[in-house]
Amino acid sequence: MHVLERGKAHDTDKRAAVACSMYAQGVKALQVLMRLKSLKRYHSMLNERLAEYSLRVAELEASLREGSDSICVSFEDAVSCGDLCVSLADESSSAIEYELLVDGASWMHRAVNLAAAERRRERASVCRAMMQEVLDRAEASKLFGAVQLEPYGVLGERSTLSRGVQRVGGSPTQGTAIVDPAGLHFIQQHGPAAAGGASGAVYAYIALSAFPETVRDTIRATGDACYHQYATAAGAPVHCIHVVGPDLAVGEYTRQTAAAALAKAYEAVFIAFAATGLRSLRLAPISSGIFAGPFASQAPALAAAAIKIALRRLPRATRNRLQKERTIHMCIFAEGAFSRFVAAGFNPSAAEASLRAAEEQAARQAKKKAILLRWAKLAEQGMDVLENTAASAVQAAWRGKPQVATIPLSPPSKKRLARDGFALKQIVPRERAVWKALRALLQTDSAQLGRGRDVTSSSDYDSLRLARAWQIVHPLGWTRYVAGLATVKAEMERIRKGAGRGGMPGVKALPTKTAAAATKLAKGLAEDANETLLLHGTSPSVLLSLISNGLNERFSGSNAGTAFGDGIYLAEDAGKTDQYVQKDPSFDPSDELHKRLYGASCSHPSAVYYLLVVRVALGLPVRTTTMGRAATSMDDRSLKVFPVTFRELATVPSVSPPANYHSLVAEIGGSLGRFREFITFHGEYVYPEYLVAYQRFKGSSRVR
Repeated sequence: MHVLERGKAHDTDKRAAVACSMYAQGVKALQVLMRLKSLKRYHSMLNERLAEYSLRVAELEASLREGSDSICVSFEDAVSCGDLCVSLADESSSAIEYELLVDGASWMHRAVNLAAAERRRERASVCRAMMQEVLDRAEASKLFGAVQLEPYGVLGERSTLSRGVQRVGGSPTQGTAIVDPAGLHFIQQHGPAAAGGASGAVYAYIALSAFPETVRDTIRATGDACYHQYATAAGAPVHCIHVVGPDLAVGEYTRQTAAAALAKAYEAVFIAFAATGLRSLRLAPISSGIFAGPFASQAPALAAAAIKIALRRLPRATRNRLQKERTIHMCIFAEGAFSRFVAAGFNPSAAEASLRAAEEQAARQAKKKAILLRWAKLAEQGMDVLENTAASAVQAAWRGKPQVATIPLSPPSKKRLARDGFALKQIVPRERAVWKALRALLQTDSAQLGRGRDVTSSSDYDSLRLARAWQIVHPLGWTRYVAGLATVKAEMERIRKGAGRGGMPGVKALPTKTAAAATKLAKGLAEDANETLLLHGTSPSVLLSLISNGLNERFSGSNAGTAFGDGIYLAEDAGKTDQYVQKDPSFDPSDELHKRLYGASCSHPSAVYYLLVVRVALGLPVRTTTMGRAATSMDDRSLKVFPVTFRELATVPSVSPPANYHSLVAEIGGSLGRFREFITFHGEYVYPEYLVAYQRFKGSSRVR
């Protein structure tokens, strides 16, 4: 312990107050450090210093109260503070730790000033050197914390075990320098053609056939680095820093000497990069792979230690330039090595988070594909797709219906089902009942063909003739529809009970022009849900999406407007759907739709149009003859069809809990002069069951 120089009373009080404040700040700083999990292994040392500094505060406060002119200040405390800061500096990466270490250096400086005058000079140099080392280490650790760990190599590619080499990052930009961890013998003797690994990839990228003279003259020993600007085959500039790291597989290295040798190489890279004026550096691990030798398992931790040493050795001006003006990215080519570098203390970049999100999305897609494969397996075995479904309402709706899973499919169609989640079973003319029923759906008033405001193409024709037909097998779509049908049936039962109490007119079946054909094409139609078949015309450009994903009310109006709400528009007359179709002129072997429809056993008939035969649960419809949001029911003019939104119908009166009308029928009269339209606002109430390709004829001649 050293006694402060005697002086005037106010000087003594001032020194005592400064000393007391200094130790109190030290106590607070140590308490903060004790709470940092990253410094857990130093807790015993921190706790010891905390006890000492707390005791000093108590002694100094007692001296101030007693007015003593002898104030005890321990110079050894300043030295122990320096030792502690040096130990912690290499572990520091966060802003709060950095600021505390800077405070620690300032603490030592004030401790020297409080020491006795005759001892101040000899001790000042010791504390000054220690203080500078703390600041250098703290700044280096802070800069290391700013290094961003990237999940790809310097060229933007990543190596994976399951998917090979993938591009997950962009190619180096004009403001980016990339690091080539070169071999000295390649630069001085063998040339770039003999190199492999990370260096070989870099040389191939810049089409390097021989090292420039400046590179060979500058790099003559381990630890040397040289910057050179190259160009790709397309003429884009590529900034490259060649560096030679130590071959740790050769010679006797300890962990400490290996870190020092690596630090020399990293330091040369940082100095070369700082001199370029470029904004970004893509750094690669130096002396990795076979050059790591016995340190292969420790390579990430060794790289972290070496980079901190290298940053500490840099001149302060260079270090500040890297901190304020540049970004450094540590690029990891091998997928499996990334987590090891994170464990070594490197901070993952935002790109890694984006890549992880993309991988999670891919995992979800793989899970979805697995589900589709399961449905395909069920279809192949002829099993009930609702075998494990516990919802009794859905099971009840399913009873009496043909099982999609039991539809016989050819081997190619089974493969399609496994891959796409759906398959198309061709209907041939010898299947007379089905073919005849589909053909009947195309019968319409010839005088009405090619007329109307929604007609997409004008030509002279008087009939529609069936050319090709397919049954759509979509297990997931069918299951969704059956669940929707169960909802309609349950609500219809509640509505009937409401009608029985005199709350509304009785619920009656809704006749349609398609009813006769529907009984031959779809067995077991649920009359209590007003289930029937209707038609939907479309274009070849969206047909594959409709088959795969089903009819979606959220895409309403994309083809022909939404006069009667944002829903799914259906018709009972092919003359109406014919207004919205577009021609498929000829076979295109590259077209994804054609790949699924046509082939050796089913040729493209040319100049065809497509419509879907859709199974629909109309439930309880509301009828109208007026268009737009102000439409009202033709059966009750006080009832607004769209009281809240254009996407949902009104609720049925006198039904509790509330139930909405299930569909809208736009009747002839008022806004419509020729054809009725049927609109539903829930995709789960419809299921595309058949696809029809037809041609237009004038008399006996086909219209092309």
